[in-house]
Amino acid sequence: MDVRREPRYPIEVGAEVEVKNNGGIARATTVNGSGCGVLLKFDEVADLAAGEKVMCDFNIMDDSKASLPCWAVGNVVRVDGRLVAINFKAGGFYSLKSATHRKPSLKMLTDSAEDQDLSSGPEL
Repeated sequence: MDVRREPRYPIEVGAEVEVKNNGGIARATTVNGSGCGVLLKFDEVADLAAGEKVMCDFNIMDDSKASLPCWAVGNVVRVDGRLVAINFKAGGFYSLKSATHRKPSLKMLTDSAEDQDLSSGPEL
């Protein structure tokens, strides 16, 4: 029996994933997502391990092709070749044009979100 905290929705958008330990950035595509996490499919076999902290950038487009950039920081919970599941700890939207509404740094977020879990409700 498959038990989930929240329903998953199929969504296919590009993502960039920054790894806290090495600062490397890898490209992926979302497979599905929920309010508390996402399943990503990487272009190549992911060099990630369960427990690693990551920052994900997503560029969601609406029907008019307007961009809605958003970010989420979380922990890798499962790795299966090119598929990686991430549990979100924090997240939000940001403006590409505004200097005051930029994406925070991965270090700042992971330090402040260390003990948070979005399973009770995301900030996205």
